[in-house]
Amino acid sequence: ELSSRRLPAHRRQLETLAQEAVAGMHQLWTDTARELSESLAPQVRSDQARLEGVLQGAEIFATCSKVLQIMMIYGWPQESFESAAYPRRFLEDLRSSGIQDKLLELARRALALGFDEPLAQRSAAHVGIDVLPLRVSLIKANRAVFRTINEIQQLKSLAFLPLLPGFLEHAIAAFRYFVQARPSFINQGASSNASFDEKLAVLCTNFISGVLDCREYKSDASVGDQRVITAQGDVHLAGNVQDIQAQANQMLLELFSGERLQSFLGSVLESLVLSPGEVEEWIENPEDYAVREEELTASLAFRPAAESLLTTMVDRFPEQAVPMLVRLVEGAEQLASASGVAAGDAGVVSPPVARREAAFLAVGLCAYDLHGKFPFQDFLRGPVFTVLGSSSAGLEHDVLRRRSLWLIGCIASEIEKDLQPALYDFLIGLVESANEQADLVVRTTAARSLQGMVDSWDFEIANFASRCDRSVRALMQLSRSCETSAGRLIQVSALKSIVERVQGQIIESLESMLVPINELWGQAKGSEWSLWQMAVLELLSNVVEAIGTSASLAAAPRDASINQLARLLGPLIATCVDRRNSEEFVYLCEPAAAIWCAIVKSATEYTSELHALLSALPDVLRANESEMFSTVLEIIEAHALFAADKVASDFGSSSIVPIFDSFIQRDVIKVKDECRAVRTVELVLRSRSEAALGAFGPLLRRVAEHCCSTPCPDESLSKLHVAYLSLIARAFYEFGTERAALHITGEGAQGQVMLVDAWIRHFSTIGSSPLNSLRSKLWVLVLCQQLAGVLTTDINAFQARFPLVLNIWADVHSTLGSESQLRAAQSQLIEAQGGDPKSHFAQRKRDLQLADEAFAADLVQVLRTTIQTCQTRLPEGAIPQLMQSDPSLQGLTRFLQ
Repeated sequence: ELSSRRLPAHRRQLETLAQEAVAGMHQLWTDTARELSESLAPQVRSDQARLEGVLQGAEIFATCSKVLQIMMIYGWPQESFESAAYPRRFLEDLRSSGIQDKLLELARRALALGFDEPLAQRSAAHVGIDVLPLRVSLIKANRAVFRTINEIQQLKSLAFLPLLPGFLEHAIAAFRYFVQARPSFINQGASSNASFDEKLAVLCTNFISGVLDCREYKSDASVGDQRVITAQGDVHLAGNVQDIQAQANQMLLELFSGERLQSFLGSVLESLVLSPGEVEEWIENPEDYAVREEELTASLAFRPAAESLLTTMVDRFPEQAVPMLVRLVEGAEQLASASGVAAGDAGVVSPPVARREAAFLAVGLCAYDLHGKFPFQDFLRGPVFTVLGSSSAGLEHDVLRRRSLWLIGCIASEIEKDLQPALYDFLIGLVESANEQADLVVRTTAARSLQGMVDSWDFEIANFASRCDRSVRALMQLSRSCETSAGRLIQVSALKSIVERVQGQIIESLESMLVPINELWGQAKGSEWSLWQMAVLELLSNVVEAIGTSASLAAAPRDASINQLARLLGPLIATCVDRRNSEEFVYLCEPAAAIWCAIVKSATEYTSELHALLSALPDVLRANESEMFSTVLEIIEAHALFAADKVASDFGSSSIVPIFDSFIQRDVIKVKDECRAVRTVELVLRSRSEAALGAFGPLLRRVAEHCCSTPCPDESLSKLHVAYLSLIARAFYEFGTERAALHITGEGAQGQVMLVDAWIRHFSTIGSSPLNSLRSKLWVLVLCQQLAGVLTTDINAFQARFPLVLNIWADVHSTLGSESQLRAAQSQLIEAQGGDPKSHFAQRKRDLQLADEAFAADLVQVLRTTIQTCQTRLPEGAIPQLMQSDPSLQGLTRFLQ
């Protein structure tokens, strides 16, 4: 109960309980193992009074085994294996107290009761009880014991070495038992408890794989601090580690050598044969079977565990195992050729056909180790092509054809170049809708084989390019034939591989892909389709990236393709980012927004579908504010750069402005993120849309009031205040003093004078980065604007600020006065913006930067015009008198003359 919970309090409770109870639990476990073993011994005849005790003892033993396994895994998370008391005691008891023998005896008894029905009946008669409950309890116990043994063997393989022969021999026996009984035990109903048997066989099979793959049992492996346990429970190095290692290696060589290796390899090959239950599932629901084949792993089912064992054996003993495997495959092929393929479909696969299918499977699994040692070309042109070219029909033919297709995907890199075009055509033909009557498992496997050939390291696009569109259409047709999310995921995976390989050339297949995707998307309702939908969005993201970044595409077709994507994907993106679709919105909003952002940054045509998406931005942000902040701002920037007038005209009535209210002047937002939000508003204001100014007016007023009432901030906030004041300066520059003041400072001159003071006060904090160098020029232009405007209405205010503004002007002029200085600053700013410099988004930013009237303005002419305007508005002689009276301005007087 506690081990299934995840809260820290439950974990601490489990640790405390484990350390307090483990001693008593261990003693109960060992006592019960002895008693149960003795009760089931052939020479003991149980009387009626002890019958219930046998069953109870079996159940207690099973429960204790499970609890000790949990304690072993979860009881000491803060201690290493060497220092934990109970793991030391467990391993020592197994070695010295005879418990290993009792465990193995009970394990053998469980196997006998599970697989040898005559023996089971004799045992039942002997003890006078029903064999089924006893079988269940013993198998449960042995599963728990083997999980614990697996843990210990993996953690301390050399310390486990004295126990290895007994447990390994038992695991091999369990494996053989299961292989022999598997045809009648798979999917035969709950009464047979076949699921218990398979789980135990999986544990035993994985134990064998773990031992063979253990690097400490290989003589050429480097091993760290390996320790063994003494009878006193001490831990120390026992002799030379290399000697122990060599001993382990020799032990395995003796257990797996010569006839023993060949015999066991034959059992492993036999374990790959389709069981009657698997054949039945294929017939009843081909799509579920195909998906199950994709999803099963070595920890869940016997055949995947056996597949892993085969590859491990071939890798561990290549010199002996590879020739043996080749002979076994050739023998299976000869037997199948002599027997032929049965006609019709009786729902049964004959043993020769089943073994031939298993032999094909073995070749594919071990393709890497067989390279250079197996005649792949002859095998392809002979048995494989014979199966694929046969006109036979029925289940047995489909079984062989499916495995032949799968094998092609496994050995794609071994296929000669001259065969590849014909194989592409053959595989695509099987996938296509013209073969909808064909077995769905066969069609799905053909799709996977096509993906395998495309993914091959020696893939050549020249052989595939002309078949790309047909491949895409075929895969989409197969998707229509599938009814489940998992079934359609297989085709999406194949499409991803094609896009990755052909890159920009996928433009020829856009409509073939996107129209069916939109159709299938409309049918995908409910959370069970979430994985497929997310995979589709990832695929579409890959498509947009492949086209947008392709160096091989000319500009015109690339732009046309992106525009096509915008039209075709607009409705799909709108569905994903619509909060009303609550189930899908949670997990689809973020990837869909990323695709939206990529499309709008790359498109050259501002479609109505793209524009309609803007209303969803607040919901996109609320989906995950911390993660979506950057994407939302990028989307707004991209839209504003693309179609500033059209976008800005919507701000007055849209819900986009509140997005910035949540970013700007909020303590919870990071300074760098808030600065970016401010720059985005500034970008929108470049459109000079009255609607945009009106919509952002309350926000601009709040920011202005903050800047006017705040002294120079510390260094951490200076960047933010510079961004605030630059935003206000942009509004005044783009819209003029009268219109900007109406929305920002209100009526009267006081607010504008306070802004002038804020610009002057914060000027020294601007900094010297390219962006801030150009910002300083914008500030000077607006200060001159205010100097010639509102300040001339109050001679005292003018006299106090005129020298300060002119000194700021002189400082900026020395930095950006010449055209070369200005161009250098602009170039540095453009380079600092990052991203793909060739993208339309980057180009639009460059164009906007270069077209900015503020940065193109002549500072000398601006100052001359400002002084002339002031002279007309102020009393005669006021300007010359000010400039003569301030020594810092006398040089400017001569400069401006």
